[in-house]
Amino acid sequence: MHKCCGIYRSRSVTRLALAIAAGALCLGSVVNADLQLDESSAATDSNDNWKNGWAVPDGFSLAIDTLGYQYPTAIAFVPHPGDDPKDPLYFVTELRGTIKVITNDRTVTTFASGFLQTEFDKELPRGESEFGLAGLCLEPERGYVFVTFTYQDDQNVLRNNVMRFQSTPGTFSLEPTSRLAFTDTFARDESGPSHQIGPCNVHENQLYVSVGDGFVSPLNSQNIDSTLGKILRMRLDGAPVPDNPFYEDADKTRARNYVWAYGLRNPFSQSVVNGHVMVTENGLERDRFLEVRKGRNYLWNGSDESIATNAAYVFLDSMGPVQMDYSATSAFFPDEYADQFFVASSSDSGVTRINYDVQDGMLVSMPEHFVAAAEGERTDPVLGLAFGPDGLYFSPMLPVKDNQGAVLKVQYDPDKAHDFTLAELADPVALAEDGKEVMRQNGCFGCHRVTGEFELGGTNGPVLDRGSGPMFDRITARINSADYLQSLRALDARDEEPFNRYKDARAALVRAQGRERIKIWLTYHILEPRFDKPYSTMPNMGLNEVEAEAIARYLLGEDDGGGLSQSIKNMLPEPRYRHFAYAFAAGLVIGLPVLVVLWIVGRAWARRRQS
Repeated sequence: MHKCCGIYRSRSVTRLALAIAAGALCLGSVVNADLQLDESSAATDSNDNWKNGWAVPDGFSLAIDTLGYQYPTAIAFVPHPGDDPKDPLYFVTELRGTIKVITNDRTVTTFASGFLQTEFDKELPRGESEFGLAGLCLEPERGYVFVTFTYQDDQNVLRNNVMRFQSTPGTFSLEPTSRLAFTDTFARDESGPSHQIGPCNVHENQLYVSVGDGFVSPLNSQNIDSTLGKILRMRLDGAPVPDNPFYEDADKTRARNYVWAYGLRNPFSQSVVNGHVMVTENGLERDRFLEVRKGRNYLWNGSDESIATNAAYVFLDSMGPVQMDYSATSAFFPDEYADQFFVASSSDSGVTRINYDVQDGMLVSMPEHFVAAAEGERTDPVLGLAFGPDGLYFSPMLPVKDNQGAVLKVQYDPDKAHDFTLAELADPVALAEDGKEVMRQNGCFGCHRVTGEFELGGTNGPVLDRGSGPMFDRITARINSADYLQSLRALDARDEEPFNRYKDARAALVRAQGRERIKIWLTYHILEPRFDKPYSTMPNMGLNEVEAEAIARYLLGEDDGGGLSQSIKNMLPEPRYRHFAYAFAAGLVIGLPVLVVLWIVGRAWARRRQS
């Protein structure tokens, strides 16, 4: 399958189709997926076990704000809600076409439904059914509720659309009084699963809408006579804005009248701040964060190289960005979290914060996780995200508790702080499971490439091998030579940094034999390149011992077959290995007779067909 499946991301194997917990919920290939979805979520029903799946910064609390959703996709808060308990506080969209309204007392009711009809209403979002209701934005002065969605027309062709619901100005209402569809604007372009219309934002009485490339051809993105692969700008009644860069007339069926910017692939994350249109876009294996400017071409041509064009930041591993919101200076988060963009992530299963100065047009610091999935094998895409009056709200797509989707709330509340923090999630022991990731995070591939593993790495440093090869031949010859061992004794006599700190390491190296000697050398060379060579040109990257050993195991190829060092093995409970042995033995006892019977039956059937 092409590397863009997943309605809210861009990789070949959508994170909507990955396992949850220890079960194998695969939205694209598992039989009886609905049943398995129920079973996976049922494991989180008791008490607050669902919390174990998430990590947040130290001092922040995590709670369920509301329950009762099916595949929630977007959240939007009423800027100035009424005082009555039954006045609307926020809205939530569901993938299959229902808009929910949540009141101040947290009652969840249906605001609108029935306007999105497809043949997949009862199916899980997978493959060709990965489309539906996606974007949500409010215009409080007039009480407008805008939603974006993809539907099937009379010929079952996918089309994009925007619908405007009329509600009570200012405080909104529990039901709309009318609705208006912008069908004509999008009627000429065929949409596609996952690369459909996306988020919307209202700014200065104008509606900004992001539209994916339709999963048909990147040429659509470059064509200003197509609505696909664009940021569109329109009036609140769906008419084009006369000062759009390619505007020609008031014709609502002409795409160029609406185009604000083009050359985009899947801009599924958008936020307009003080007139700055910010987008986090899904690429193939890379994503980009960028400020989209009027009339610009962002050059999507089908390659990940083009995704880097004019980007403020490129995510080298796709995060699958979805809904994005901006945190202005507020009273409910510490100052270090103010004036930043927060992005829901369908691939990383969490929330990423991007510290970008919209006035100066530059990143202030590297993007960081704000919410992260705590269980390595559990993937629950986060789609909806918005700041409310007291914290950050986000919605995982899959059920959270009691078989229901939820809106979760993160607040800064040290007295009720969440048990699992991002600092614990980033424990170096966990990093030791993936030496390649340690290298990637610390920029090692900027200077090196690994044969057969990372062909796009840098060339300033020597090519690295895995398991065997010229690199290991050079290392072996060097560390086993008499001259080298003599040089170590000379370093032992130097009472200065860093040589005096690594005397024991050099002694361990001398005592070791064979592969273990290479491993010790690699570990300490990565930890402190001058531990055995005073004039080493390799920089000290500031890694700790566990990270250095992780890289050494990766280069030795030990991480492929569970080749943990004894120090790491000692941290693991012994019964785990016995259980694997028992399970393997049981499998042989049960499986071999079955295979024998199948072989006998197969032979008999073959003879019968030949007779």
